[in-house]
Amino acid sequence: MMFKLGCFDAFCVISGFKSMNMKKIFLLMGAGLLVLASCGRYEEGPGFSLRSKKGRLAGDWKIKEITVNGATTVAGEPTLPSGYDIRLSFEKNGSGVMKQIYPGQSTMESADFTWEFKDDSLIMKDSDGYRDAMRIVRLSNKDLWLDYTYQSEVTQYKFEF
Repeated sequence: MMFKLGCFDAFCVISGFKSMNMKKIFLLMGAGLLVLASCGRYEEGPGFSLRSKKGRLAGDWKIKEITVNGATTVAGEPTLPSGYDIRLSFEKNGSGVMKQIYPGQSTMESADFTWEFKDDSLIMKDSDGYRDAMRIVRLSNKDLWLDYTYQSEVTQYKFEF
């Protein structure tokens, strides 16, 4: 049985390709794309991206939300109090800067760090050698979600680009 594809069949005849061979090639390509799309690296995605993870991470990120064990309050206090801000800047060369401002302060504190990927984690190391490993939950062009686990407490940081 032969399917009619109109202009596609005409292209195959003019270019010398046999339409059944082209259909098989397109079928295999489509199956390959489905396999790639279903193999998301991070828990919350994206499922597929044309940009490398280094390319998605590079740039300036601003804190949007902090949760501790899924809650936005701890002991009645918000996990992201008014006036508190965190900003992360990542360079493709593995360097970065973290800036923080605490409630009641007028200037941001700044700290340089280096970073690298290891499996599904982001490793950040400051100039004193202190190292943090955070699991990447989501890394897209607009969202960066990181889980930091200490003992039984999981703090999730959600940044936006």
